[in-house]
Amino acid sequence: MSAARLEELRRAAAACEEALARYYASDKILLRLDSAAQAIDSPIETVRTWIRRGLIVPTRIGRNCYVSRDDLIAFVKAHREPTPPPPEATA
Repeated sequence: MSAARLEELRRAAAACEEALARYYASDKILLRLDSAAQAIDSPIETVRTWIRRGLIVPTRIGRNCYVSRDDLIAFVKAHREPTPPPPEATA
């Protein structure tokens, strides 16, 4: 193996190690898509549609897809329809 290739692999390994350290330091909770859908009482296709449209950024680990619990909560809060005020009571 050439010295240049070896150096390239070392840099890539160091970058992966740094990314993993940042990830584990963040205390980020990831939900599988089925769990995310269940948490918001929606079909899994709704979550998949949001991902396809770029509304929620997924985290892929191998072939599995996850969404951040915090990102999901923030998205739902930002897109929730406001609850109308109760009708005024007439006396």
